[in-house]
Order: sequence, then structure tokens, then C-alpha cells
Amino acid sequence: MTVKQSWLLSLIALLCGAVLVGCPAADDDDDASGEFEAGMFEFSTVGVTDGCIGGAAEALYMPDGPSVPVVWEDAIELPAFSELPKTYTIPLPDPFHDMEITIDSPGEDQFVMEGAENNDVYLDEDQYGDCLTDNDISAVLTLQDNDTITGTSTLSVTNVRGDNCPQFDADPCEVVLDIEAARL
Repeated sequence: MTVKQSWLLSLIALLCGAVLVGCPAADDDDDASGEFEAGMFEFSTVGVTDGCIGGAAEALYMPDGPSVPVVWEDAIELPAFSELPKTYTIPLPDPFHDMEITIDSPGEDQFVMEGAENNDVYLDEDQYGDCLTDNDISAVLTLQDNDTITGTSTLSVTNVRGDNCPQFDADPCEVVLDIEAARL
């Protein structure tokens, strides 16, 4: 809730009480989803759990180490809850391609995305050359407040192909990215 909204609700509650019309007091405990405004967010990868290549994916997604967040190249739009479900294209950092997603909300303070695909992605062209993967991507984002979001994005990696690929633990396998986002 913005300061302006809070001030307005307080004024309304005060006026209602002053004229004794029986208006209920303003509820300052509104959840984030009721007030969430659409906007552009800067996303960062803040952690990696690698179930694919024995920890090597951590170095791919967080090259400066696990304690150094990686800010994504492009901001991503998040719609207001009243606009959901919504299908649109988001930009993703290299080596991924822009991706069409459908975002929805299962509850009061979350966004979910399931069934998105990002295929023919080079694993790490500098290190593994022609190694390509296909990825089914899902995400769960939880509002901390109107301007801050935390969550996870799960990449189900399949169809690993190429002459220079590392040994994968399984096909499919999962890489989970811990992510944070802040309103721009």
C-alpha cells in the first residue's frame, strides 16, 4: 500500500468516525496482491541448485560465485492480478531466447508460470561448443510487497545433444534458479 493510499484510507476512517455513520475502519493489513500494480521488474539469479551436471550449472548461471547475484540483461513486465491469466513474450538473458509465457495466480500473493519452452539453447558455447539443450521452464514468484518479489524458476533440461556435451546426471534433469526481482 502506498503512503498516499494509506493516508487516504486513514482520512476516510477518521471522517466516518467523526460523523458517526458507522463506516468500518480502514484495514492496514491488506495483502500485497490486492494492491499489486503492473510494472517492470529487474530480475536477478541469487542461487542455483544443479541436478544436471554435478554442480557445473552453478558456474554457468552464477559465474562470479554463489554469493554474487547475477542481474538479468532485460527487465521483465509483471501484470496486475486483475489481468491474469496473461500470455506474452518476455526477454531472457543469453544463452536463452525470448520466450512466450502464460502467467497466472493460484492465490493471493503468487504468480505461476508453467509449460514454457526454450529450446535449442547452447549450454555454454565457449566451453562446450555445439552442446544444445531443450528446456521446459516453470516459475513460482511470491510477492514480498508491491515492489519486491522472490521465487524459483525450474528448468527441466532434456534432449541434450552435441559432440562436446558434459556428462549429464539424467535426461531429463532439473536446474532450479533462486530469483529475486525489484520494481524499476
